[in-house]
Amino acid sequence: MKKIFCGCVFGLISPVFVLGQIAENVVSGGAVERVNPLPGSRPPIEKGFQPDCLNPSDMPEIYRDGWIDFNKDGEKDPYEDPAVAVEKRIDDLLSQMNVDEKTCQLVTLYGYPAVLKDDVPTLQWKNEVWKDGLANIDQHLAKKTPYVWPPSKHSRAKNETQRFFIEQTRLGIPVDFTVEGIHGLKYNKCTNFPEPLAVGASWNPAVAREIARITAREAKAVGYSNVYSPILDLCRDPRWGRVRESYSEDPFLAGTMGVATVKGMQGEGIAATAKHFAVYGIPKGGRDSGVRKDPQIGRREMQMLHLEPFHMVAQAGILGMMTSHNDYDGVPINASHEFLTDILRTQWGFQGYLVSDSGAVLRTHYEHRTAETYKEAIGMAVNAGLNVRTDFTQPDLYVMPMRELVAEGEIPMEQLDRLVRDVLRVKFRVGLFNNPYVVDPAGADQMVRNEAHRNSALEAARECVVLLKNENDLLPINTDKYKRILVAGPVAKDEVFGVGGYGPSDTPMVTMYDGLNALLPEGSSLVYSKGCDFTDSRYPVSDVMPEDPSGKELQMIDAAVQKAADADLAIVMVGDGDNTAGESRSRLSLNLPGHQEALIKAIQKTGTPTIVVLRMGRPASINWTARNVPAILCGWAMGEATGTAMAEALLGKINPGGKLPFTIPQSVGQIPLAFPSRPGSNCGHSLNARWLKQGFRVGKNRLMGPLYPFGFGLSYTEFSYANATVKPRPDCKVEVSVDVTNSGKVPGDEVVQCYLRDDYTSAACYEIMLKGFERLTLKPGETRTVKFLLDRKSMQMVDANQQWVVEPGVFTVMIGRDCERMEARIPFEVYEANGELTTRELKASKENKKPVAPGNRHKNIYQGELHKDEGRVDTARNAGD
Repeated sequence: MKKIFCGCVFGLISPVFVLGQIAENVVSGGAVERVNPLPGSRPPIEKGFQPDCLNPSDMPEIYRDGWIDFNKDGEKDPYEDPAVAVEKRIDDLLSQMNVDEKTCQLVTLYGYPAVLKDDVPTLQWKNEVWKDGLANIDQHLAKKTPYVWPPSKHSRAKNETQRFFIEQTRLGIPVDFTVEGIHGLKYNKCTNFPEPLAVGASWNPAVAREIARITAREAKAVGYSNVYSPILDLCRDPRWGRVRESYSEDPFLAGTMGVATVKGMQGEGIAATAKHFAVYGIPKGGRDSGVRKDPQIGRREMQMLHLEPFHMVAQAGILGMMTSHNDYDGVPINASHEFLTDILRTQWGFQGYLVSDSGAVLRTHYEHRTAETYKEAIGMAVNAGLNVRTDFTQPDLYVMPMRELVAEGEIPMEQLDRLVRDVLRVKFRVGLFNNPYVVDPAGADQMVRNEAHRNSALEAARECVVLLKNENDLLPINTDKYKRILVAGPVAKDEVFGVGGYGPSDTPMVTMYDGLNALLPEGSSLVYSKGCDFTDSRYPVSDVMPEDPSGKELQMIDAAVQKAADADLAIVMVGDGDNTAGESRSRLSLNLPGHQEALIKAIQKTGTPTIVVLRMGRPASINWTARNVPAILCGWAMGEATGTAMAEALLGKINPGGKLPFTIPQSVGQIPLAFPSRPGSNCGHSLNARWLKQGFRVGKNRLMGPLYPFGFGLSYTEFSYANATVKPRPDCKVEVSVDVTNSGKVPGDEVVQCYLRDDYTSAACYEIMLKGFERLTLKPGETRTVKFLLDRKSMQMVDANQQWVVEPGVFTVMIGRDCERMEARIPFEVYEANGELTTRELKASKENKKPVAPGNRHKNIYQGELHKDEGRVDTARNAGD
């Protein structure tokens, strides 16, 4: 079975997952409308859920046979009729709305207990601004409240909140319940999946799609209709704290995962909302928290890299996007007509609604200082095209000034109607006007984190593990040889980092220690010593002024060393903790924090064979470890099954098949160092032969190239490539194929990567760009032909006039194991014939046709490829920085 991802064409068939049944009632925009209306009777108010504002004696009978009389006039209006087309239903509803009702559809209310003070409706609600409705209520009852557990109770409480808007507002417009969900639903005890960075490392969009599908099913079961996912920011500065929330530094890999997430989420009838639009992931200096602004990139990089994942999900019909806090070239995104309207709607055809990140509109006033008052900032946002404001404040603080601006003529009625139309369109498409309630609250108890979902969480975690080094085949662990095993390091028993952010809470977690201890065969035993904490007592000052461990910190290392000396094998589990990676956790260094490297060195010095398990929330410059420790296995925040999946990889029950979704620099001083890169931006000096022999790519006075390149990852087996071909077609498309063989002794996964270079361009473009990939599972001796289709979009670039074009000329297709280890390079030509672009073959060198010898050429450490004719590493032509 295949998973081919190339250009704009995606096919998903997973070797692991059986994707859920996708509903067939797909409406425009890629969402599924809930087409089964309520029966012709009012849903009962269940015992214990009687809000004091809902008196059964004065409630109108609005629930009819197959429709709901939302405006309570006794007639079936077009907007109440499920048989009427969505846009006509919106036309009718808009014509009945007054300004108060329209403005209320452009604001979020954070739910109980964040801003809303009542867990269920009260009489006071009839005096609040939301008596005229709301766009959405965010994270309502999601935290520890009387209604948070069990899920059935939560669903019933949500129904009563929705009932207020259906029955107690004039037009009965349902509210959109929104919630975070980047690795599972942000709700108590939901299924906890790998974080986006781990999913990116899987290089398997079927993983992203399955995670989204299950997240959507659990969301629907407890009453949510809109999930804030996927995150499509590119992690191109590894100092940035939110790297762990990103899929990749590469736009095609991130966008492909994003599209899979949208399809999985919206295929279940839940709106997906991508964030953070736009150019958010690269703030100046990688600094986070209160300084998320001033990205230092040009327009071409902005368009070709940072906007591309959002463009891909817009084309896939996503129904929501969240706007970001930052500016671009001095203009706050929330006040940018160019971004919110010209690009997103006019150019891309986005038809969903935009919701601001929390407090982003206010930042236009007090942080960016491009609006003298908050009221002016509101007008700028609305006229730029922002649909919905979100903030941890009462909604009337936004709605009332907006109504004043409308009355003053500063916000045209036509603009107000356009924005309200977008919000209503999403509500219609996800079925809130057909079935606004959770139909089966009791069923939520059987849906949330059921056995099938837990199994999927484990399958997803297995796909994310990356093997970075395996000298002398130390991995998988030979338990017949190594009986007494030391597990050391702060990661081993840590539960916090695996939980992650913007996802489930209170879900049981399997630590790496527990996972290994559960799977060790009889006769083997584990001993444990923590060795050190994630950070030392001087962190974060120690990032720039490190000191040797002393006192208690030295005693912890010494205790681990003593146990290592008595062990047959040592596994040191190091990396990021919750205090070193995440939102507002930017760093100045990429070295292992605290005394973790000192712990590795001390244990390695005992002579006991040593394996390092590296859990990353960002790239880690593990130079000493990479050159001195024989085996390195890489993991991430992989959800509730992290420990089980890593233990299975250590013991050989699974074969690691993931690849790095980013570049690992040798030093923070090399930043920026991300794939893709401009020609020549990662070269410049001839290599020093003495240092090259020791595994360092060193120029006259600096290190050159990455420690590990984008796309890198090894396996317990070996793969060979042969018969690479390129077949141009008259319609300006190119068919690419290559044979891949498992030439080793055990089954394994290989990720075949297809790159493209536009050899000469009118403006300096990118050296090579990822345009396709396929993860396949092969048995020993099995050969499979992998095929990619490159279309016109794959060949586009932004020219000197800032226009997307396909420029005639020579292109080179490259098939590789990562962005540097290329197994074939084959050119073709794009030319103009009879006023149309087409393609033709060019003669390729014979070496492109030769089979590549099997074997992992990087078992010790990645060292790059030396060109005999130039005497230096090919960083100018083959490597991304």
